[in-house]
Amino acid sequence: MPAQLLEFQRKYIPLADLAKSIGSKSSILTLRNPDIEVLGSLTLPCGQRRGGLVRIADLTRLAFGTQ
Repeated sequence: MPAQLLEFQRKYIPLADLAKSIGSKSSILTLRNPDIEVLGSLTLPCGQRRGGLVRIADLTRLAFGTQ
């Protein structure tokens, strides 16, 4: 439903989209920022992770230096 999609987008951002928006790769982003919790990713047989989500609230806390 559209309302559920909007609610989801208010809470989460795909890690790949976040990395792309700053001209980086998701693997580099997580290595440089270990405080970013990645949710729901799938680990492939080669060891790469796909489909991870980041809580927007977590990013906001990191940006403002609050716990």
